[in-house]
Amino acid sequence: MMIKRITSISNLFIRMIRGMIILRSFKTNRLQVGKRVKLRGVKNIVFGENVVIEDDAWVEAILQYQNVKFNPSLVIGNNVVIGKRNIITCIEKIYIGNNCLFAPSVLITDHYHGNKNSWNTSEIKSKSDLTSFGGIIIEENVWIGYNSAILKNAKIPKNAVIPALTKVTH
Repeated sequence: MMIKRITSISNLFIRMIRGMIILRSFKTNRLQVGKRVKLRGVKNIVFGENVVIEDDAWVEAILQYQNVKFNPSLVIGNNVVIGKRNIITCIEKIYIGNNCLFAPSVLITDHYHGNKNSWNTSEIKSKSDLTSFGGIIIEENVWIGYNSAILKNAKIPKNAVIPALTKVTH
């Protein structure tokens, strides 16, 4: 019983320390990060106030892949909820406006493996260079439904509702 309580207290302490480190990194007092969240490239990510990143999400501004360097800009506005298992990855630009809500399992990415001039089917895509064909803009008050994909060059206007299982490419 005593060991279980010590473990519980130590886990709470670790979560508190992790939260304090994250808040200092982003210079905000109102960022909630769930369990097993991956945050990478934080020097190129700007978080607004009252941002929630739910469990198992992955938010990354990719600074380098293989030997290619990038200068990504990932901006997330105020009062944004990034749902469970969301993936947001950026090599160019992704802008998310205020008051947006993303259901679980949403993919937002501005890049692909390979490029449009060399789709070699014998090539292993995960080892290909990353290529962006344009950034993504999600304006304010947007709701994105379950298992949707927001891809390169997409611009979603304010107050839009993207239904579940939707692919947005422009």
